[in-house]
Amino acid sequence: MAHIYQRSLPNLSRNAAIALEKIVAAKSERRAAIARRQFSNAPGLDLRSFCSGRSHCAHVVGSRRSFSSRPIAQQFSSTHPGPEEEEWAEAAFKQHPGDYLDGFSHEHIPRHSNHLHSDYSSRRYDWRQKSVSRMSQKERQREKDAKSGFIRKRPDPPDMDVGDPYHVAVRDYKEKFYALLEHEEEEDAAALRNRLSTWSVQRLEREGYCLTGVSAYWLAATRYGRPVASFTLGPGEVIPDNKLENGSQILLSRVDPLAENPEKGSILARTESHLHICFPEKFSLQGQWRLDLGRPNLTYERMRTAVSSFAYNPKQIELVSDDKIEYALAGTTLRDVLLKRWMPSHSHVDAPVEVEECALLPTASGAAPQVNLAVMRNQEDLVFDDMGAFKDDQRIVSWVKRYMRRDPIVIDGDPKLPLNESQVRAMAAMIGRKISLIQGPPGTGKTKTIIETVKLLKAHFQVSQPLLVCTYTNVAVDNLVEGFARFGVKPLRVGFAGNIRESLRPHSLEFKRQEHPMYPDLVQLEKDLEKLTKEKFELKTVWMKLLGDLKNKKEETLAVEGGKKRRRSSKELKAENMLKALDGMKARESGMERKMYAMQQQILKDVIGDADVICTTCITAACAALNVVDFPVVFLDEASMSTEPASLIPIMKGSQHVALIGDHKQLPPVIISKEAKEGGLNVSLFERLTEEGHVHSSMLNTQYRMHPEISHFPALEFYDLALMDGTVDAGGNALAGLEPPESKHLSLPRRTQKSDKKTRPSVIFLDHGGNESMKGRSRVNVTEAHLVASVVEDLLLANPTLKGDDIGIIAPYAAQIQLLTRYFNHDPHYKDRFESVLGSQRAMQLPKVEIKTVDGFEGREKEVIIFSTVRNNEDGNIGFLADKKRLNVGLTRAKRGLFVLGSIRTLKSGRPMGEATPGYRISSADDDELETGSPLATEVKAVRKRKSPKSTAPSRAASETTPKLTKNSRGNESWQRYAQFMLDRNLVISLSGSKLDHALYGHLDALRKSPTDRRTESEATWIEDNAQRRTKLAN
Repeated sequence: MAHIYQRSLPNLSRNAAIALEKIVAAKSERRAAIARRQFSNAPGLDLRSFCSGRSHCAHVVGSRRSFSSRPIAQQFSSTHPGPEEEEWAEAAFKQHPGDYLDGFSHEHIPRHSNHLHSDYSSRRYDWRQKSVSRMSQKERQREKDAKSGFIRKRPDPPDMDVGDPYHVAVRDYKEKFYALLEHEEEEDAAALRNRLSTWSVQRLEREGYCLTGVSAYWLAATRYGRPVASFTLGPGEVIPDNKLENGSQILLSRVDPLAENPEKGSILARTESHLHICFPEKFSLQGQWRLDLGRPNLTYERMRTAVSSFAYNPKQIELVSDDKIEYALAGTTLRDVLLKRWMPSHSHVDAPVEVEECALLPTASGAAPQVNLAVMRNQEDLVFDDMGAFKDDQRIVSWVKRYMRRDPIVIDGDPKLPLNESQVRAMAAMIGRKISLIQGPPGTGKTKTIIETVKLLKAHFQVSQPLLVCTYTNVAVDNLVEGFARFGVKPLRVGFAGNIRESLRPHSLEFKRQEHPMYPDLVQLEKDLEKLTKEKFELKTVWMKLLGDLKNKKEETLAVEGGKKRRRSSKELKAENMLKALDGMKARESGMERKMYAMQQQILKDVIGDADVICTTCITAACAALNVVDFPVVFLDEASMSTEPASLIPIMKGSQHVALIGDHKQLPPVIISKEAKEGGLNVSLFERLTEEGHVHSSMLNTQYRMHPEISHFPALEFYDLALMDGTVDAGGNALAGLEPPESKHLSLPRRTQKSDKKTRPSVIFLDHGGNESMKGRSRVNVTEAHLVASVVEDLLLANPTLKGDDIGIIAPYAAQIQLLTRYFNHDPHYKDRFESVLGSQRAMQLPKVEIKTVDGFEGREKEVIIFSTVRNNEDGNIGFLADKKRLNVGLTRAKRGLFVLGSIRTLKSGRPMGEATPGYRISSADDDELETGSPLATEVKAVRKRKSPKSTAPSRAASETTPKLTKNSRGNESWQRYAQFMLDRNLVISLSGSKLDHALYGHLDALRKSPTDRRTESEATWIEDNAQRRTKLAN
């Protein structure tokens, strides 16, 4: 034991360590003997110190199955400590005996000095076991044989006792979020009813919400036992464009889903001519059908289930499992953290009593260290009770403690990490703490950090715990899967086939299932079962008909014979034999179904077990396919975009270790219901825990996306200059590849602070006087739309290597997006103009330019972004543009060039919703939630319009359509500061008169001055038409 103490405490002399060992042995000879046996027999143990001064930890090195059998006591049997060492050892032991008695009496391996109170450790995943995904085929088979006959069951529904310490908290939490989800679901349902009741079938079909005249047949293959039907318009008929996407719920009816009781299903896959839809059970598909886009009630059901799962206790579920029956874990062991706000007096009922840390500090003379009981808690400290799934693996504990420091201690064998300091510390927090928050501002490498974390756990430490990585969007899931595969991690992508990027299909669950050796047998069994079911149906039909005939004949016979006994007829015997045959077929069918289910489960277990990490969206995490395994470790990316109930779905799969990665200063969850938003459903779990402040939080502090000029204002305004640039060299100059694009709008000559060399700016504000106008219930700015088109035209003309998909256009209003989309895709005048100026080949890049709302670009980046603000009015009202989070996202998508178009005067005034000047009526187009890209936006507007009482008073209209301002939505002040920021740096170009004319038509004017014989007929027509257009615009 002295050897252990000396290795754990580098400043401890050899004799002092031996003295301490003798005292421990004298005080508890039995426990010391147990500890010696454990240390002499433990495989590959080597205790080393990697922390200076007061802390120590154990580290396991080498092979897990190598043995060092030499008793430790023999190593120091001839050494004798002096009086000084014995005196120190006695004092050390008296002041904190637990460090030496309990600290080294763990079942498997010694633990850190503050491990006095054993926290929950899952028995299902032994740290000494290698990850199944990293086992050899022989090892994997041995593991499978050991679990043969093993049964996995769902746990019984939770029944919380009134005396349960979490009873009140779970009840109150459930009541709150059930009510909020009900509000949001009602808004969805109202929008659906409005669409189905007020729109004509022709409009529903035209806008892609409905398909009529489809026929269907059942497929042989099922979806995890649920039947799948294929719908088509007819042989060779192509299904028109529609909104029936994979994963969408559909309503199946004959004529009218409101007048009928429609069947409900989910779209699994779609081709040009077929839609594959999964239903709960089979029904007759004869005749023609109508398909309508339904509402996502499955999503709400999964969220409600997750909320109610707080009533489960995974510790109790695991205790009732045994060697033959394993109950699937539900709920989470993190209730003490997640429900802290709802606990009486914010108490931690699960948290063990904290033990002060004993720090052994060396003296100046180099004598034996003195005991110091001062508790030194800070962000770098890691308490055993705060650790999660990996606290028993001292290899990982050692790595975490060494890399959580600001000056990491690297030893031989540590994998090299291509990350910066903040990313490495974030890794250590995600691995070392049972729950952690990682804030990732734009471009700081959140995805890369997650990938490296999972790679360390699975490729290096080969942990046995299954890892689940979830995100809010399918795009983000695909990006992670692509990164995992590129860096040697084996990902499994779970989700609907149509939502998965085609290049990633080999990593999908469905693809892996089909590649499994048992899959052909499963397909054959499904065919045999389908054949048997069909035969049984046909036999039952004949038997039922025969039974009806016999019943009628029997009644006639009884009437004639007067009830006398008679011999059974051949038909009766035939019916009896048919019934026996039916019973036999039922038994065979039941046996085949059980066999098929067992095969499906085994395939799923093998496929999931072969993966290092499971990747899916939060909602899909509740799918039946993932019920074959528990997920004690969960990483939740885009956590700030997901509602709290949605975030709980992956967490409630037995988690005991959760890392949430996001940025609460970017887009929040999109909520339609006003009541749900006011109740807090738009506040993510990430943001709530951040604001509560009792969960450890780390921030990634270096961005690698933006030119430093583009990142300057966001870093100042949103991150208090804590966000640094990783896009500059040692001299402070932007790295190669981030040079601003060539553009006549970026021609401002400037001198940098670092040198006298003139450079182009990377960000510019194009100020114009074109007024906004209403279009329906939205807003549009025609002058600004023309300016956007001219900027894109100029960029493609001046930058031959710039492609259309390198450019993104952000507009906050749907009407502006529609107008710009028409200019770039359908407008014949602009088509002729672009071909005239750019040439037909180069003009083909225009349709590739992405035009979306701010929400559509969340998590995305482009070489160049053009931000059309739309707002321009005398009163300085900017409406829902006054959203700080959306401003942050809009300004941080560009890598090389950012063009902001609008009225600097309007933005500098920056009046948000509810601050109109007298006589100015705020339109409901300023409703924040109605311009976020939600497909329900238009319908919700219509529903609210019908609900609201009619009034001609402007103040009443404003009050009904204006949500309350919060600290998150008050972005008007940020816009004011941004306008002043641009003005102070001379980055505003005022366009009026000839300057506006040149900006709009400069390249066309150059074309006009070219020789007439070089113009095509379409070019000449465009120039003539354009003269009239320019005159009209000027007026």
